[in-house]
Amino acid sequence: MSRPPPVPSPVSSSPLQSSEERDPETHVPAGRHQRATTAGVFFVTGSPACATPSSTRTTSSSGASTPSNRSTFPPLRSDRRHRSNSPPADLLRPFRLRQHHQRKMSTMLSENAERRPSVLDNLQKQLDEAVLDMQLYGKALDAFEDDPATSGILHNHLLTTMGTPIVDKILFSLDKDNKLKNGMEFEDSEEQHVQLSTTERTFLAKDLPGQLSSKAQALVEALEGKRFDSFMDALRDTAEESGFLFKKLEERLERSMLHSYREDLIAQVSSETDPVSFLPKVVALLFLEAHNKALQVPERAVGAVSTLLKDKLPASTFKVLTEYHATTVKLLALQDAATGDEDDCTSDRMLEKKEDLEERLMPELKSLALGTSKE
Repeated sequence: MSRPPPVPSPVSSSPLQSSEERDPETHVPAGRHQRATTAGVFFVTGSPACATPSSTRTTSSSGASTPSNRSTFPPLRSDRRHRSNSPPADLLRPFRLRQHHQRKMSTMLSENAERRPSVLDNLQKQLDEAVLDMQLYGKALDAFEDDPATSGILHNHLLTTMGTPIVDKILFSLDKDNKLKNGMEFEDSEEQHVQLSTTERTFLAKDLPGQLSSKAQALVEALEGKRFDSFMDALRDTAEESGFLFKKLEERLERSMLHSYREDLIAQVSSETDPVSFLPKVVALLFLEAHNKALQVPERAVGAVSTLLKDKLPASTFKVLTEYHATTVKLLALQDAATGDEDDCTSDRMLEKKEDLEERLMPELKSLALGTSKE
């Protein structure tokens, strides 16, 4: 037996409502939303007492209860008061990344601005020292203009020993300053105290901005050109383009530097014990006393420089110097020809030459050179 459909509670009329305000057929207050079931019974959906759950069943004409295909009430709209006014996280992420990058760049630029003066000041100090020393030693090169072979050796030696370090320092410092200026990270450990290759120098020079890059590349080319005067011109152009001072060696400063150089050279000659290393130093000291000019003397140029001193030294001093040089050449030749074989007599001959230098010639030449320098 089927259950009869539920009958809603009748809507009682209020004495305060007039007949015009009621629905003439259902006696439901006007303005209320009504729904009808299959059996023709009306429900007032606007009243909380008449609200039915979403699983309301309908009754067919045969009295069977069947579930409804749709909800009794329309879906409620979301409350705007509970909506978030903030943009989604995926939209905020690029903005926050940009803010973080801007703060990081601002901090880095501020820190780099504090580091730049120390980098430039340090370079200026080293540039001053190198430029003055090279001008001092460069004046002695004029004495060998009539001997192109010896002149080339001396030019090459001076650029290798003094020009190369200052060029590497300039390129390192200018590259560091350029990176700091552009807000790039640069650790002090990146500056290695090693000699650069020509390719590395060219790469650093090309990476500099504007006209400075052209000047720096010309400096690298002049260093490889092995001409001291051309190198100094290129060094001056690069320094001035970078905003550095290029000091000129004045006469008063030159006298002071020569005095210091003489004192240092005398100390080296006095304390030297190796007969081979002693020869270039004593020749440089004799050249200083003869020409009043500082000269770096490589081993390959010892003979030519000694020959140039023939007319400037006492005959006894020049004779000992010539013998010392000849004995040293023979010793070096024996060292190159040594095979290490026990049956080889080369080691005995080497020992003989070395003892002759240490016990006889070195003390004599040292005494002559130091005596000359003290007069």
